[in-house]
Amino acid sequence: MGQAPLHIAQREPGLRRAVVRTVPTMATELELTAVPEVLRVTFTVDGEEFCVDAWPDLSALRTIRDVARHPRPRRGCEMGLCGSCESKVDGVEARLCQMTSAALDGVVIETPAPRRSMFAV
Repeated sequence: MGQAPLHIAQREPGLRRAVVRTVPTMATELELTAVPEVLRVTFTVDGEEFCVDAWPDLSALRTIRDVARHPRPRRGCEMGLCGSCESKVDGVEARLCQMTSAALDGVVIETPAPRRSMFAV
């Protein structure tokens, strides 16, 4: 049984993406694709434009609140059950905790107005 090459993704110093290399192995040929570490995403929240670098699988809610440091939308259960993160994405109601940051690229988000406290004077 001959050795089949194995493609291994390795990160090169100074590069953002991994480089796929071929090394001999006893296993069958297997290709590992390189996934980008971060993704540049541009979006608008309540008229304010943001351009941030975020992981593609990070939730849109965390990208807006934690990466872009925007105080709205509200954070709730982060599982799509409570609806506190519900906002209009390009005019359609959506729960931001169920979207990924990759889906944010180029969208316009309108968050609901903040609620007034019943104790405000």
